[in-house]
Amino acid sequence: MTLVEMPQGLLAWTPPAVQDSALKDRLKVQNAYLATHVIRKQLKEDGINWQSSRRNPAIFTHETIAECGIREVCDTFFKAIARLRLVATEEIEAMIQTLELGDSELCDSYTKVGNNMTDGINFGRIITFFYFTSVLCKKLHLDNRQRLIESVVEWLINYLNDTVSPWLESTHNGQWVSRLLSSHLLGES
Repeated sequence: MTLVEMPQGLLAWTPPAVQDSALKDRLKVQNAYLATHVIRKQLKEDGINWQSSRRNPAIFTHETIAECGIREVCDTFFKAIARLRLVATEEIEAMIQTLELGDSELCDSYTKVGNNMTDGINFGRIITFFYFTSVLCKKLHLDNRQRLIESVVEWLINYLNDTVSPWLESTHNGQWVSRLLSSHLLGES
């Protein structure tokens, strides 16, 4: 239950359903920003300039991003993926080579990998899936299939909203918390 001070000095109660709805909306904003920002930066590190064509400018205002505290989470993801790049690139690339990557099979292949990450979900698997997604997007770019990168990022956002968000809600109060991520992924406190 949340009490909010009203302008007249009165307190107003916000029903739990409204709180839950606001939390879910906030998490969707965070997920969309996290997916597009992390994948864009990973591609940029590989010399690929990709911009999302998502048309939702209200979602990504500086105020919204700061309010959600998602920049710190992105920074933690970048650090964790940098470590993963050092030890898992060949393994991830080999996994991608085994997938059906035709235009009609790509979504199913991607979804299967995501579903495999869901069993025993944790922050390490989430980071690995982000890195897998960035390597897949790089391969699509190198294969002159850039038009599919946007779809893959949308699938990542859907995965975050449909699979990771319920896990966050049940285990971490429905929030990406950079301090918690740092301790789990980077051994920092």
